[in-house]
Amino acid sequence: MIKLAKERRTQKRKQISLPVFYAYINEYQHVYDDGTTFDISDSGICFYTHTPLLNGLSIQVIISDLWDEPKSGSVRWCSMKNFNFYKIGVLLH
Repeated sequence: MIKLAKERRTQKRKQISLPVFYAYINEYQHVYDDGTTFDISDSGICFYTHTPLLNGLSIQVIISDLWDEPKSGSVRWCSMKNFNFYKIGVLLH
């Protein structure tokens, strides 16, 4: 597979819009939230949500329309698209 100069992905992502739920632990509690997928591959997922997530944060991702069980991942990047609207990139483990 040929990658563009700035492209670091090794797998092609499929653009898809589905509900996504995610969970993580912060300093004080378990946090549960949701969003909408933008694209997905076997090794990663990109989704929109209203909450910014820190790079390196370990999360559990649930897409019940695709998977039978949650997948573990870590946030690779977070980009603010609008006020209270973020695009999140997650590397799945």
